[in-house]
Amino acid sequence: NFIRNPFEIAICSENAKEIAQELTSGYRPDIIAFATEKESQIPFLKNRWSSEQTMIYICKNHTCLYPVNDTSSAKVLLKQKIGVN
Repeated sequence: NFIRNPFEIAICSENAKEIAQELTSGYRPDIIAFATEKESQIPFLKNRWSSEQTMIYICKNHTCLYPVNDTSSAKVLLKQKIGVN
C-alpha cells in the first residue's frame, strides 16, 4: 500500500456520495475518492463542479485524464487506462 501512489478520483455531482461508494466498493487502498455535491473550495475539487452534469476526474501524480460523466465510463478508464480492476 505504501509503495505506489494512489489514484485520486474527483467526483462532482448531486449524487457524488453514491458514485464514490460505487467506484471504491470493496478493499481499494489504491484509490482516494473526493466527492462534492456542490461547488467546493477544496483545491482538488475547486473549479470542477458543473450543475448540468456529473463530472468524474481520475488522476494520478497531479495529472488527470479527461473527465467522464458516468460510473461505467470511469470504471473503463480505471481498468483500461490505469490498470485498476
